[in-house]
Amino acid sequence: MTESIAMWAMVRDEAAGIDPWIRYHRALGIGPVLLFADRCTDDTIEKAQAFDDVFVTEIERPPDEQVSASQARLGSHALDQARSLGCEWLLGIDVDEFAWGGPVADIRQAT
Repeated sequence: MTESIAMWAMVRDEAAGIDPWIRYHRALGIGPVLLFADRCTDDTIEKAQAFDDVFVTEIERPPDEQVSASQARLGSHALDQARSLGCEWLLGIDVDEFAWGGPVADIRQAT
């Protein structure tokens, strides 16, 4: 299995932040990006798909489903996707959050 870290997020109209979010995490060495786009009306999807190794699944979250329930359900799908891509780790964060801890190579050595 390839030692790589994928990250995932559920997004809705995040066009303003998606580009720097992906670039920042790529600079850390994070690999595939798995996005679940919930009824985006801006160009979030197009901006994300401009990068290699970004996988977008368009969804329509049920209106009566709480965000935390959606995240739990979609996190399970993201984990299956990450495993199928050969990833050993999966990071789930929002587009307004940035992981910190040094390059992936340093993180792997600490585990």
